[in-house]
Amino acid sequence: MGKWNKTCNSFKKVREMMEEGIYTTSHCMKIMSAMESCCDELTPNNATEWPFYDAFRDLKSEIHEAIELMDEDDYESCEAEVNYYLDEMYDLCDSARVWLAT
Repeated sequence: MGKWNKTCNSFKKVREMMEEGIYTTSHCMKIMSAMESCCDELTPNNATEWPFYDAFRDLKSEIHEAIELMDEDDYESCEAEVNYYLDEMYDLCDSARVWLAT
């Protein structure tokens, strides 16, 4: 395994919330908001030269839009959104060699 280029410490909160076992749409939204925080941590204003800067900013924008569109009465679709964006984040972090803190 190669060396990690960065660490996302904010992901600890995502992991903690997922382990809580709360199955509500509002909890899904909180998890998604925590993922937005991860994107913020990985894209500080002075890091525009990092090749993955735009990809993480785009992911944050997509997550934010997904939160806005979530149906608070449909837990299953909210959970599916969380799972989708977790996969997206894992893939992007793997490509960017970002360690997601535990």
